[in-house]
Amino acid sequence: MTRKELIYLMAITILILFCNYLIFGLDFLSSGTVFDINVYDTYFVIETKHLFILVSTTLLFIMYLTKVLIFKFRNKFENLILISSNIILITLLSYLASFSSALREIPGTTKYPPLSNIDNVVNEGNIWHHIFPILIWIQLTLIAILVVVSFKTGVNWKSNLKN
Repeated sequence: MTRKELIYLMAITILILFCNYLIFGLDFLSSGTVFDINVYDTYFVIETKHLFILVSTTLLFIMYLTKVLIFKFRNKFENLILISSNIILITLLSYLASFSSALREIPGTTKYPPLSNIDNVVNEGNIWHHIFPILIWIQLTLIAILVVVSFKTGVNWKSNLKN
């Protein structure tokens, strides 16, 4: 790892902390700070440190994907950071997809107590029904990016060993 790479990593870290400060406020890492999501008559309370991890990983992935594409996969250290952030992002999106799947109403289900003369549940106005497939497609795209970056890193690693 060269000095330039270390400076770039520190600059990205500062930028990520600043973006999280803009999104969550001053106490985004303090214990007990929560973010509320209101869905119908239910409140989902999520600690901001969990959202901090999601936002930070997403920003890190975007920054390093841009840098890796500009420099055409030549730097092994940057490729490894991109691979690591990609794996973490895929894992986090799996949890988010599971959460959104729990919130969507599945057609043909019956609510309790059963409503009279209703055959199907209509998904109009339920955004979670549309978010689940979008998250799955994002995960598939991230897996494809992971395969390409891993292959290119392996090729570059092998060619550096021969030299």
